[in-house]
Amino acid sequence: MRRLPSRPSGLIALLAASLLATLTAPRGVPAQPPAAAATTAAKRQFTTRHVTSADGTRIAYLVAGTGRPLVMVHGSMTLADEWLAVAERLAATRQVVVVERRGRGRSGDAPQHSIAVEAQDLAAVVADVARSAPGTAVAKDASTGPTTGPVDLFGHSYGGAVVGRYAIDAGFPGAVVLYDPGAGLNGPIAADGWAPVRALLDAGQRDSALTRAFETIMGAPPQVIAGIRQNAPLWAQYRTLLPSWVREVQSLDAFAPTAEELARIRGRTTILLGDRSGPMLTAIAGTWVSRQPGLTVLPLRGQGHTGHLEAPAYMAERIRTALQP
Repeated sequence: MRRLPSRPSGLIALLAASLLATLTAPRGVPAQPPAAAATTAAKRQFTTRHVTSADGTRIAYLVAGTGRPLVMVHGSMTLADEWLAVAERLAATRQVVVVERRGRGRSGDAPQHSIAVEAQDLAAVVADVARSAPGTAVAKDASTGPTTGPVDLFGHSYGGAVVGRYAIDAGFPGAVVLYDPGAGLNGPIAADGWAPVRALLDAGQRDSALTRAFETIMGAPPQVIAGIRQNAPLWAQYRTLLPSWVREVQSLDAFAPTAEELARIRGRTTILLGDRSGPMLTAIAGTWVSRQPGLTVLPLRGQGHTGHLEAPAYMAERIRTALQP
């Protein structure tokens, strides 16, 4: 088991890493949003289904393939579609389910939000998928109770926190794979820089709020911000997702699982860590490793926080490796 150094930090870089990497890529501002760029023919192979979460919110998921199910949870400021290029490859050998998290795309939303609420969303999806999986028993209260059987989990960034919360609450017995997971393990992530962004959002000034987030939270240079604003589809996607992003970053502070909590996860756990993902994500992974004995770390060579967009075939191969018994 690889041990990683733990280094506390309160920076917002955790969830900004994915977005800023896309914005400052050498090829310039993308011609279309990441969700559109990541999916073309892949989207046509997936069927969309819906479940109702514990609070009555409809949650969508996309499914393809047959065999042992893998339920995938995407990160913040993203859509499920961004993972379809990876999921399409994984679906060659198993059933793959990509959850569309609440507050975006095909799913509904509700005023109350927390990682625990999103863990209930995931519980509803897992229970629905597990009903059709051979040899599976589902708890009577599928919205909160544990599910046993041949189901595995994958979570990226903020989605890793959702997966972690659910796996703890359910005593999850299947494989758990986390790619650069987010957590408040090393101190608060939602720094004071969010206050002016939230104030602009509350005042109905979403474009100004997004610009402020780029400037003060992510440190994007003016020319990058100007380029994004000129790209109407890209700006529209980030503008739509901004309220969800703000609340998700803030809710991460409440997810700092102890060693006792992590011990409730009964299945094997693997962290996929990009060697270009940066010090904050490395520090979070290191603290997680120190609190969960037996956890395995698999490096993603030459990859940062957006390996699913930059190298989907490689990402699929590393996920397969992590899922091997």
